[in-house]
Amino acid sequence: MLPLNLLSVNGLKQLAVKLLPWLVLIVVTVLLYLFAQHKWNEALETKYNAGVKDGKQAVVDEYENKAAQLRNKLDIDKGKIEYEAHQNIEVANRDAQSARDAADSLQRTLDKIRSIASRAGSTVTTSTSTTKAVDLLADMLVKSNRRANQYAEFADRAFEAGRTCERQYDSLRDRIIEQTTSK
Repeated sequence: MLPLNLLSVNGLKQLAVKLLPWLVLIVVTVLLYLFAQHKWNEALETKYNAGVKDGKQAVVDEYENKAAQLRNKLDIDKGKIEYEAHQNIEVANRDAQSARDAADSLQRTLDKIRSIASRAGSTVTTSTSTTKAVDLLADMLVKSNRRANQYAEFADRAFEAGRTCERQYDSLRDRIIEQTTSK
């Protein structure tokens, strides 16, 4: 039991005076603990958010780097393919020039044949229709040869353009497949 002097009003006042500093100390300690806990949680949250932000930025940087590498590889592949296509077109142009030279040679040969035919026609009594037929056939041969060369040049350019396009497509497709399978 409590002593009688504590149950009186004066006794309670004396007890309160003795306990008050301890109560204030406990309340201040609890408040300081709560404040420190709040600051600690705030610091942890700031560090966590900074880590998340850095992690996201690292992922973005990695994907941008991979995308840049892929673009560089594609540009290199495209450059190689275009260079090879240009070389093939140059070869086709040289072949076309050779064909034109052969056509010119053929034209000179036909001119000689015409000349011989016209001289033979003047010395031997041949009809002018034979001379005209030789001229007509020679003209047809020259024109058909010229037209065939034009078609061949066009076909070579179209073929090379199609082949270049196909190789660029294959290169791009292979890079995409390589990227998707490496993940």
